[in-house]
Amino acid sequence: MLSLCFYVTKKRARSRFSSKKMIPPVVSVGGRAALFTDVHQIGIVRGQAGSLPNIQTTPIQSGYSVSHEGAFGAGTVGAIVKNGQNFYILGNSHVLALSGEASTGDEVIYPGRFDPGEEPVATLTEFAALTDSQDFVNSADAAIAEIDSSHVGTIDFSIAGAIPPLDVIDPVRGMTIVACGRTSGTVESTIRDIHCRILIDI
Repeated sequence: MLSLCFYVTKKRARSRFSSKKMIPPVVSVGGRAALFTDVHQIGIVRGQAGSLPNIQTTPIQSGYSVSHEGAFGAGTVGAIVKNGQNFYILGNSHVLALSGEASTGDEVIYPGRFDPGEEPVATLTEFAALTDSQDFVNSADAAIAEIDSSHVGTIDFSIAGAIPPLDVIDPVRGMTIVACGRTSGTVESTIRDIHCRILIDI
């Protein structure tokens, strides 16, 4: 059954709230359709840190440490993408572009800031600026950096942790996934929901 789900840090007894402060059992969408609501307690959502972060100096590969040259820490190479004859690191704006405060042409280093062996490998090409808000106004957290010609030969196009053959499929609830990131390391998890918006405690 289709429903509108609300994720909360902690559920409390109905007796502690007035009717005006409770999530109604049914809500109207667009003045026409009615949806049942559901509330799930999930605690505080934080970025996950693994015991062995993914750091390497070569090759340049998805799942490993990268950052803007002036970042306060490191993030993850999301993917290696190509446009014409040029290769790019695809990552988050908050990792490669200081959340939109950087400038095109800035250096991107691999591994990322404060990780051993950091070296400039790409130049920031395009990014989405982010607004510091809890109103879900940001529609994308993405940036790309063109890989310098001297480092193109060090690219590894394989996906860390992925086992061939590979395919692109839609995510579904209950699907088991393997995530590979700089800070999380390689972790296995289960998709709990899709098409949701959530605030992450950093």
